[in-house]
Amino acid sequence: MKLVVLAESSADEAAIRILTEAIRGPGMVEWVEPPALRSRGWPAVLRQNLPVVIRYAHYRTDARAVIVVADTNNSILHTAAHTGNPHPDCRLCALRTVAGTTLAQLTRVPGRPALRVAIGAATPAIEAWYLRGMQPHPSEQKWAAGGARGYDKLSLKRAAYGTDRAGHQIMTGVAMTQAERLAANLALLRTDFPGGFGALETDILAL
Repeated sequence: MKLVVLAESSADEAAIRILTEAIRGPGMVEWVEPPALRSRGWPAVLRQNLPVVIRYAHYRTDARAVIVVADTNNSILHTAAHTGNPHPDCRLCALRTVAGTTLAQLTRVPGRPALRVAIGAATPAIEAWYLRGMQPHPSEQKWAAGGARGYDKLSLKRAAYGTDRAGHQIMTGVAMTQAERLAANLALLRTDFPGGFGALETDILAL
């Protein structure tokens, strides 16, 4: 199965590739390089990059699906109550809306099945996933506790990289190392990030 990945950085994309392969199983995934993107971060992923990558995957490749993951930052957590009734402040809902709108605009390519999109959201940032099973122990439930949770996004970055201003090489190395660790026990992510990682896993398994 050929897939294209999109995240807020190439370091995050390296981690998502590893986790996707763990979800689907050995030898099940072949990666297609995404197009060159001018900017990164949440606004660009939502408004520019996701539509661009979907159109690129559909018209320029034989990919089966696009995998996209973004940080939630301080937006609300995604819940089952949002199904069929997207919440305007939920980033996973926003990604689904943009993906659905873009897919509906595509012209069918003869002989190819319709492109799919698998979507996840990391609360409050993907570094929380990287740190699962280590200290601190972030989770969606703890994040929802507000000030009582004992951490914020910057402290997660410091815990993951040793600094909140890590370079690309350090970020990529940490992302891949932690993704490989988590790939051996996806239940860690499944249990503590059911809204964001759980949604991603469900979408990937349905491809």
